[in-house]
Amino acid sequence: MSTDAADTETERAPRSRSVRGVLAALALIGLLLLTALGTAWWAARTASGSAWLLSLVPNLKVTGPRGALLGDFEAQAVSYRFFEK
Repeated sequence: MSTDAADTETERAPRSRSVRGVLAALALIGLLLLTALGTAWWAARTASGSAWLLSLVPNLKVTGPRGALLGDFEAQAVSYRFFEK
């Protein structure tokens, strides 16, 4: 009987390690996703974050931006060049 119990424990050990590895990977992916969503939320809800976000868009020029993108955003002018030569 003790041999059967030892065999069962031996079979479970690799499986539990792989389950822990999968759970750790899922936790890491979830943490990265939450970090990305938090950054996007900050960028859209604050004036400084909105300025940073707009600076990342290539060929976009915003003159006199004020406020947050998800708030009372206004600008004197917004222009975008579609084709870069």
